[in-house]
Amino acid sequence: MLLKKTLLLTGLFILTFCITYGLHFKILEWTNAAPLQYSLINMYIFHAIFSAVICIACTLIANLSSSYKNQIGFIYVFSMVFKASFFGMLFNDILFSDLVLNNIDNISLLIPLFIFLTIEVVIISKILNAITFK
Repeated sequence: MLLKKTLLLTGLFILTFCITYGLHFKILEWTNAAPLQYSLINMYIFHAIFSAVICIACTLIANLSSSYKNQIGFIYVFSMVFKASFFGMLFNDILFSDLVLNNIDNISLLIPLFIFLTIEVVIISKILNAITFK
């Protein structure tokens, strides 16, 4: 059952990555937008992998650990801080440089964040609702 949940989550994030990146890329092509000043696929890869790891880790903790089961919410909040810090480290040349991003660049930077954050929140809330607290 746990393997099935893990594979289902992995498939969900791979499918979301493929569909949303493909749509995002095609929309940018159709609108004849100027080329982005960063790699859009790297943004999607980062958010997809990190979100999948967070959700799978919380699923494993909820199913395998009785002592940390009640702490999943705190673990999730800490993982979000870690994710934001790691994102800042990896993409500091985009975020903290003198590079001026136009509106399309800014919006394209935030779209993958909000897509995968929404999926994370839905999955974590389902995990937390399924837990019976003592």
